[in-house]
Amino acid sequence: MEGCLKMRTERTHSELRRALAFYAVVVITALLFNRLRVEMLIVFSLACLGLPFIGGRLDEIIRTIALYPGGWKTAMGLTLVWLLVPFLGLLAVVKGYLGAIFLHPSSRDSLVYLAQKGLLIAPLAVAEEFFFRGYLQETVFRRLWRESRIGPLSLKNLATSMLFGLAHGISYLTPTAFITFFSGLLLGWLTERAGGSIWPATALHAVGNLNIAWLGLLISMNVKWEALF
Repeated sequence: MEGCLKMRTERTHSELRRALAFYAVVVITALLFNRLRVEMLIVFSLACLGLPFIGGRLDEIIRTIALYPGGWKTAMGLTLVWLLVPFLGLLAVVKGYLGAIFLHPSSRDSLVYLAQKGLLIAPLAVAEEFFFRGYLQETVFRRLWRESRIGPLSLKNLATSMLFGLAHGISYLTPTAFITFFSGLLLGWLTERAGGSIWPATALHAVGNLNIAWLGLLISMNVKWEALF
């Protein structure tokens, strides 16, 4: 009995070391993608999608990409908040503080812009959620800590979110990107509510990134930077 427990522990630690090595590969490819060549997006996506099948257990990996009914209503509610709050905040700044007319692209230009960004953002969201929430959180760390918690948060979510924030900080070469730790907590919590399925969190992740891109476009059209100084 003791020998079986020791073997199981050693196997878990071996899988953890392998997962951290895979994480290093993902971070390096993300850094190369963000700082050097956009072609590295393909390498980054393949690393996120392929490495878990090398290091993870197939039955557990498949469980994370299954479709379950749980989590979708929560994801829809969070998506609505994420779409409205920043947009209304920007509108208030432009109209109230700057006193400017709110400029925005035409409907056609908006659709073209969102479609182009969506072709890039959606696959990235799938790749990131599969590796971080599907593989690290719901496979590797779940086996290590089960459902152990610190207050309302699970250890597997906390650990994954820390690695998620650190990966963004390194790949963008700025410590402010570590703020994605908090979005990681939300995405991890949503994955848990979905029974371990990554899809509600993937949808929220994709919409969130698309919203950031859209807000960046609106800000560039409206904010008179000289009026802020």
